[in-house]
Amino acid sequence: MLLPVDMREWLPPDHLVWFVLETVDALDTSALELTRRRGGVGAAGYDPGMLFGLLVYAYCQGVRSSRQIDLHADMLAIARDRLLRAGSHNAQVRLADTYRLPFANGVPGQGFDVVLFHQVLHYLDDPGAAVAEAARVMAPGGRLLIADFAPHKEEFLRDEFAHRRLGFSDREVEGWFAAAGLSNAGSETIAPQGEGEKLTVKLWLATAKARTKKEAA
Repeated sequence: MLLPVDMREWLPPDHLVWFVLETVDALDTSALELTRRRGGVGAAGYDPGMLFGLLVYAYCQGVRSSRQIDLHADMLAIARDRLLRAGSHNAQVRLADTYRLPFANGVPGQGFDVVLFHQVLHYLDDPGAAVAEAARVMAPGGRLLIADFAPHKEEFLRDEFAHRRLGFSDREVEGWFAAAGLSNAGSETIAPQGEGEKLTVKLWLATAKARTKKEAA
């Protein structure tokens, strides 16, 4: 679903989204800004005000799982409004099924150059199928990056955060790449750094191969 340029064309003035945005803007979120990651490994952290707004709205709707939050259409309204406020005009927010993306097969000159699965796959029933679908829409030479957990035993994440998988092994991820026709481009391990942190993060990178005429059709 492609959203309108101004979210006020989609949501009425009395929608809960606007109340949440105004409330979050009125709060002192300076403490969140102090802990925002702006450097180190990977890209800078997301705008904490946007994330806080998403969580508040989701909790108001009785949605507690982050996987459900991502699938909730109204979440897009908050994200889109934040992008507009930040002046980000080169980004789109769309609602789609990760197993059935609304995009054509990737071909030279058309397709996605970069696909990122950032802490997403552990929520899915079939992460390999999601990787294969992403590979389908990638342009030849495009890169796919998975950022997720290495295998762990933190069972509480299943009940409290709706994690369906407790991390992934290199062999498992490399199997997805091979099945999707992607070239494995290596991985990197990010060990726990802070006191009390137990989870190891893995980064897996793959590239899309050139397709035959039959595969691109």
